Amino acid sequence: MCYTIEWSNQRLTSNLNSERQKAERRKQMTMLHPKLVGSQAGDRVLVLGEPRRFLLTPEETNGTFLLFETTTQPDKGVVAHRHRAEEETFYVLAGIYDVQVGDQRTIAEAGACVFVPRGVVHAFKNIGQQVGRMLVMVSPGVDHARLFRMLDAHARAGNPPSLEETAALAYQHGWEIVSS
Repeated sequence: MCYTIEWSNQRLTSNLNSERQKAERRKQMTMLHPKLVGSQAGDRVLVLGEPRRFLLTPEETNGTFLLFETTTQPDKGVVAHRHRAEEETFYVLAGIYDVQVGDQRTIAEAGACVFVPRGVVHAFKNIGQQVGRMLVMVSPGVDHARLFRMLDAHARAGNPPSLEETAALAYQHGWEIVSS
């Protein structure tokens, strides 16, 4: 009988702690602040020679997503890869892209939207004659943001990693490169 009472008290204490933790998480989630990012604002990072402009970071969205704008020179893009723990959505703002998602290929022009679930191989290439632009949302985006900042730091230090080093860094951040 004493054992049961102790167990019940421990369970009650555990439930109270769990409820306090949930309440604290809810409180943190409500601490999001509105943010307006002007057309020239946002942290800029350089990833393999292509600029990315962070609009909303996982730090600002309680780890729920990363939103960034990317520009792609003609005949450039991202090799086939997959993300172990992130979904990615691309919205084409300008340009013409050849996009691969899984076994499907499509031409995506301004106004097109492409969703890539985690684990699905994807790639894109700007096949137009002009610089292309896309708005990209990654959920949760924490790995993306860390990798992009790391690659940017290397580039700014004058020590950009080789493609092999980039692939190894990408793997550490949840990416798997499937072709070059």
